[in-house]
Amino acid sequence: MVMRKSKDRRLKQVGLNLRSHREALRMTQEQLAEKADLHDRTLGKIERGELNFSILIFVRLCKAMHLTADKILSSIPD
Repeated sequence: MVMRKSKDRRLKQVGLNLRSHREALRMTQEQLAEKADLHDRTLGKIERGELNFSILIFVRLCKAMHLTADKILSSIPD
């Protein structure tokens, strides 16, 4: 699985959206990371928009929060 550091504004927005939904569910990073089978440090990097992560990880995060992808991607800039 390839994950690269990134400063892309779209990744930043995806991370902010994921964090917002996680917090709305009153989940900690550790709880979500465990449900999505990720290390909590990886989730932190994703939420800060520092990591260009795979679609497979994205799907696991959405499933762990019972969200559809459009809930996370709807506000992503072009």
